[in-house]
Amino acid sequence: MKMIKKISKDKRGFELTLKTVLGMVIGVICLLILAGFISRLISGAVNQDEQNARQIMLGENGILAEIRRINAGWQANEQGFFVANPTGWYLFGFAGEEFVKTPNMCAGQRCICICQKVAIDTGDNQLKRCDKNAACGIVENLKAFGKIKIEAGGISLLFKQDAEKLIEVVKK
Repeated sequence: MKMIKKISKDKRGFELTLKTVLGMVIGVICLLILAGFISRLISGAVNQDEQNARQIMLGENGILAEIRRINAGWQANEQGFFVANPTGWYLFGFAGEEFVKTPNMCAGQRCICICQKVAIDTGDNQLKRCDKNAACGIVENLKAFGKIKIEAGGISLLFKQDAEKLIEVVKK
């Protein structure tokens, strides 16, 4: 009962405290919304840069162009084909036994993709990750290879045709 009397006696102080607390809560919520908006904006710009980089690597002047050149009978560059970015991403070859399951953009054909590696690969997690955010190119004569990490500072890849005319991708 004494507590109730104190609150009713100090009614003006209680209202001020309640208004202050509500103001702070609303302010924190607004700051969280603003921070989320800014992080999505920055993340979108970074993702677009990475998407552009992957497309360049797999596009007309990138990895696919080098593979087409080798398929046309040109000699492989013994110094390797330099891949600078996206750093920390992986190059995957969906061929061989893995040819049964490919990312959707490969439409069940042998393909080479640059995408992020999943932390724990259980089931089709890697395929789903490559479906969401990757650049893939179809290479009909691709030989299966393990994942290749694109290190900071870039990596050099060798593309060679074996005796069966399959394209081998090897980290130099």
